[in-house]
Amino acid sequence: MEEQKIIEEGLKKNTKLDIVCYIGMAILFIMIFIPPIFRVVFYDEESNKNEIEVVYLELSCRKAVYRDGKKVSMIINNSYKDSILQKSVAEYTYESSDGEGIAEVNQFLAIDSDRILSEKISDGYKFTFDYTNNSDLFDLVELSDYYKPAPAQMNYYKSNGYTCESTSTVKKEERK
Repeated sequence: MEEQKIIEEGLKKNTKLDIVCYIGMAILFIMIFIPPIFRVVFYDEESNKNEIEVVYLELSCRKAVYRDGKKVSMIINNSYKDSILQKSVAEYTYESSDGEGIAEVNQFLAIDSDRILSEKISDGYKFTFDYTNNSDLFDLVELSDYYKPAPAQMNYYKSNGYTCESTSTVKKEERK
């Protein structure tokens, strides 16, 4: 009977060790379930985005030459995104009334493509190549010297007597 009495008294009393164990279990319970609850309650959309750094480069090359006693100015502006050509604008101005005598102008006018925007301006021609919306422009052999990656394109222009300058910016964008 004494054993029974000792067992009953032990069940009714909580020792200090029992209280410490209960507090430890409560703290463990809190530590397990609070972080997932906080993740749901305080959800941060920014942490889920995949941002990458994108380099935008503007390459501007110009050249002026005298052909048959007339001054011909050539300005080419290329826009790159991570060294891939997005858009190119070539502008040729001349002092004579005969712009068709310029080899580069004739080369662009001879290309049979509705994807090239050619515009007659007051003293020359302006050609716009939008490679972003017309990716098949990369397939035209006649334009192969004009759609190289940025460093190679700058070297090509410089080797042909152009003076080039470039500006670049780095922007963070979401990965698509």
